[in-house]
Amino acid sequence: MQAVSRAGVRFLKLLGHDCSSVVPKIGLEQEFFLVTRAAYDRRPDLQRCGRMLFGVPLGNGSNLYDTHSTPMNDVALACMKEIQEECFKLGIHLRTRHRESAPNQYEYAPHYGVASAQVDENLVLLELIEQVARKHGLVALLHEKPFEGVNGSGKHNNFSIGTDTGINLFHEEHVANRVSAEAYPVILAAVASAVYRHGDLMKASTACPGNDFRLTKGGGCEAPPSAMSMHIGERLTQYLDEFRRSTTGTVQAFEAVVEKVKLGIDFVDQHGIEVSAEPRNRTAPFPYAGRRFELRTPGASQNMAMVNVVLCSAIADAFNRFSDAIEAGKTAREVAVESLNSEGWNAIYNDNCYSPEWQEEAKQRGLACTDSMVECAQQLCSEKSVCLFQPLGVFCKEELEE
Repeated sequence: MQAVSRAGVRFLKLLGHDCSSVVPKIGLEQEFFLVTRAAYDRRPDLQRCGRMLFGVPLGNGSNLYDTHSTPMNDVALACMKEIQEECFKLGIHLRTRHRESAPNQYEYAPHYGVASAQVDENLVLLELIEQVARKHGLVALLHEKPFEGVNGSGKHNNFSIGTDTGINLFHEEHVANRVSAEAYPVILAAVASAVYRHGDLMKASTACPGNDFRLTKGGGCEAPPSAMSMHIGERLTQYLDEFRRSTTGTVQAFEAVVEKVKLGIDFVDQHGIEVSAEPRNRTAPFPYAGRRFELRTPGASQNMAMVNVVLCSAIADAFNRFSDAIEAGKTAREVAVESLNSEGWNAIYNDNCYSPEWQEEAKQRGLACTDSMVECAQQLCSEKSVCLFQPLGVFCKEELEE
């Protein structure tokens, strides 16, 4: 956090905005399964491995998504309510609770907050989920893929960066109004560069045994594939494409398109519900979700500290590289355009990340495509990783080897 703050303050000053600190903020979507204690006790594989090793697949799996929006059963609802109450006593505010795509799968999402606090609160939540479930005759399964053929459980890491002056660096209106219209595409170019250069570390930070079952090479069941890329939507892609084709001329502020959705409920529809007109790409590892990015690769059981250390370090490195080039005499736009054209544009992909064609294209683009926990773990000790972490004061070589 200190590394990205130092780099962010320096970078923003060169873009024309003075601030004292930059803070990463996250929101963690916690998924898990609830099964009855009686069913759990009959399955030695669940008890010893956390997942079923054999069994009969569901007739329709998650294909119909007919569980996501249906009401919870009374037992699960009582358990979920008590977990929320216990969390509230500890100052942990779980904003939403709902069923997920697989049968007996559920999710909590907390209020957005400072990354370090959110990581700690999530660890407390994991303990409470398991403890309270037992009181209700249930067992909480936090394994990333307890059942074959249906969605696994992830922990989507919604990520943004804010300043002490109240600017969200991924909020197009904040940046355009408080910094400049040109600053927003420059910031996005830095993020694209971070994903391109350090996608292997982003994947390594989410590697764990359970995720090897959830994150397959080609992806599936709402889990992203092994190739690390970012989805930003067609409109924002078109905007960046126009930006990168010239280093002169006036940059227009980006305007996100929203549309009003009607639910058929008069007292709601008279006001309307505004949502982004851009579709959400659930096949992408790192999609832009409107004023934040969402890293979809982390697993349900993981401690999210290392995930956010890598995200902050990768972006801090990009900010520092951009700052060095600006201080050497280039304009911010020249630096961003050069970065997008040489590497960052290769990290952007808006189509189906599950397609076999994309797996081959990702390799040709030079994107990280590590397929297993063992391969990912090796990335942490590479010379490239040392060159990222050590200058930032995050890890030294010896700490990474440990």
